[in-house]
Amino acid sequence: MIETLEPLPTAIERESATIDERKFLDSYGNDLTQDHQCICRFQCTTVQNQLIQAWHLYYQLFTCIRTQLASITSLELEYVFPRLIINCQNLELAVLVITSKQRPRKISIRGSDGYEYVFLLKGYEDLRQDERVMQLFGLVSEFLLTNDETRRRNFTIQRHPVIPLALNNGLLSVVAPCDTIYALIKEHQGDDLAKILWHKSSSAEIWLNRRSNYTRSLAVMSMVGCILGLDDCHASNLMLDRTSEKVVHIDFGKAIEVTGIDGTFRMPYEYVMNVLRENRDSLKAVLEAYSTTISKTSSRLPETDNEHESTVGEKNATTTYSRTGSNNTSTQVELLIQQATSHENLCHLYIGWCPF
Repeated sequence: MIETLEPLPTAIERESATIDERKFLDSYGNDLTQDHQCICRFQCTTVQNQLIQAWHLYYQLFTCIRTQLASITSLELEYVFPRLIINCQNLELAVLVITSKQRPRKISIRGSDGYEYVFLLKGYEDLRQDERVMQLFGLVSEFLLTNDETRRRNFTIQRHPVIPLALNNGLLSVVAPCDTIYALIKEHQGDDLAKILWHKSSSAEIWLNRRSNYTRSLAVMSMVGCILGLDDCHASNLMLDRTSEKVVHIDFGKAIEVTGIDGTFRMPYEYVMNVLRENRDSLKAVLEAYSTTISKTSSRLPETDNEHESTVGEKNATTTYSRTGSNNTSTQVELLIQQATSHENLCHLYIGWCPF
């Protein structure tokens, strides 16, 4: 803890560059200075009470700041980075904060062609893994195009460019205009997704086409997500294309059709499973590129730990492979759907993922 907090006094003494920095120092500067003095007294006297007092003070500050951060929904560049307004005139003056766990920032840039390009700026996350997932999605899309049944039914995965900027941050490009499931349900005051799709369609033909796109893309992403083990599919991360209503990394079981999961959902689910099984060797070759060394933290681990992780990973991969390969396609799909819709499983989910 002491090592982590060591650079803090220098940052406090540095002249504030923005209005928000000055407000932060006015609110918490004295408390942070007092906490640092307790740490210094502990280092000089080794009296445990000083360290305990510093810990309590820091925890109170942390709780207060965390509550304040959770209430932030936008960042105005005028207050957080005034120089950026001067250098980049085509940026939006306010940055929207997405209310998910990592709280990514949604930024909009207008290009010289007059079009608006939207990006999600994500921090505290290694986006090189996301980039690899997009590559795998591209490979699966090629497999789906080479199969007669899936190509005829237009089974594809809608992807978006991933641009890693550093080891722990990067940009996600939002190509198509999309809305999160959370925003849609909030806007329509709790109406389920079936009613939302109906209200957004100008005719029954458009509604039927959009519903089919939603169901098929949901089935494709569900099966591919099962193979990859995709998680974090809560309502703020699940998106719908405004034009086609195709799913962009989504896990939502509403508004499929009158037959529920036994109609146009189950059919593409089984087709995609067949295609993935037929190309299992190619998929395994790509998945083998997922290495713990991609993260800077894992590179610091001792060799024995890496060997242990590798052994555990191989066992898990073998278990998954044998589980998916021991059943025929229909049986495996039925088992996966039962697990995904099981109340016993859903009740254990984090409430922020809105399993209800």
